[in-house]
Amino acid sequence: MKLTIIAMEIPYPPIHGGRVDIWRRIEAFKMLGVETQLVCWKAEEPKASDLVKLQDSVNDLQLLDFTGKTFSSFLRRGVDLLQNPLGITSRRLTQEAFDQLSDDVRCFQPDLLLIDGIHAAVLAQQLSVKLNIPYIVRSHNIEHQHRDALFRAATGKQKLSAFLTVRNLKALEFSTLQNALAFFDISVDDLAFWKEEGFENGYFLPPLAHLASQAPQSKVDSETFDLVFLGNLYTDNNVEGIRWFLTDVVPLIQAQKPDLSVLIAGSKPRQSIRELCDRIDGVTLHINPESAAEIYNSGQVLVNPIAVGGGVSIKSIDMLATHKPIVSLDKGIYGLPDSVKSLFYLASDAPSFASRVLDCFSESLTDPEKAQRHQLIDEAFGLPQVALLVQQLQDILARDRSSH
Repeated sequence: MKLTIIAMEIPYPPIHGGRVDIWRRIEAFKMLGVETQLVCWKAEEPKASDLVKLQDSVNDLQLLDFTGKTFSSFLRRGVDLLQNPLGITSRRLTQEAFDQLSDDVRCFQPDLLLIDGIHAAVLAQQLSVKLNIPYIVRSHNIEHQHRDALFRAATGKQKLSAFLTVRNLKALEFSTLQNALAFFDISVDDLAFWKEEGFENGYFLPPLAHLASQAPQSKVDSETFDLVFLGNLYTDNNVEGIRWFLTDVVPLIQAQKPDLSVLIAGSKPRQSIRELCDRIDGVTLHINPESAAEIYNSGQVLVNPIAVGGGVSIKSIDMLATHKPIVSLDKGIYGLPDSVKSLFYLASDAPSFASRVLDCFSESLTDPEKAQRHQLIDEAFGLPQVALLVQQLQDILARDRSSH
């Protein structure tokens, strides 16, 4: 099978959940013998080492530039915003670039186009029409609901861009899924939503956990911190979750454990996060860590205090693989299979979150319990899930071809 993956951003390095989902699937496709062409947008030229990794993992790589910042492109985007969300207007190709890309995709001769991220949808559908190649969709969220939640959580200058991102998004999302040969949802809960909306072409496809053969080795073999959070430190929902955790939850734990040590790790922290971490005793900030495995291994208890978002939390899946106790709000288990939800300590407010953390300090899993957990995670988020996807794609494609 040959797939052309059209991703809304370059997936390597996989520095956040959306990229992680795309990248691990690309690597799984390679392991299963699926030939892939990757088309994606880049904000800047990738490092040489990153480019080598990308080219080694796909059979063909096409990197696209975002819309330029000239006066004419600014005017075109303004007109485009009347009908399309902001993320589409920044990814428009010139006619010359589109014609060249069309030739490159035609030469690759894919069986299917795979839309990975809603803002890749317009380009993918244009290619689908021109080349007469059906497309499928990887649904990461109920995008219009997710972006609307981010808009409501946004403050200051982020408010306008969040509004322009969600504007016209619902119509785009509905039409994209309706015209797809099939869509594969990251979340069992989101898939149920689409079924209630009348969509019958949806399938569940969980994100992959780290494959055992590819899991990064950690140099950390001791638990330096009592509590660890890892995630981006700049989106409004994450910033609000961390603020709530540090100001409302941590003092309650410190009342019982004055020597509490907390690690907040992630990319591009806002100034408010920097100041908050600096102000609270026992809190350490680690910016742009190179290894998620080392961050997780340095903590006794892992926390996910994020209350707003869409789709599935990739960090929740990766935390499960550490066999460490995890305290989370309900959002952290949203969309996950029922088989793994019982592995989390769930909280609903600051007092219950603090209480669950304190309970976790006395948890110790036996080797058989760790083995059982590993089996559950592998069954829910392992390579067999992508092997099933490949079989489903072959069946879907065969039915489509036989109907014409």
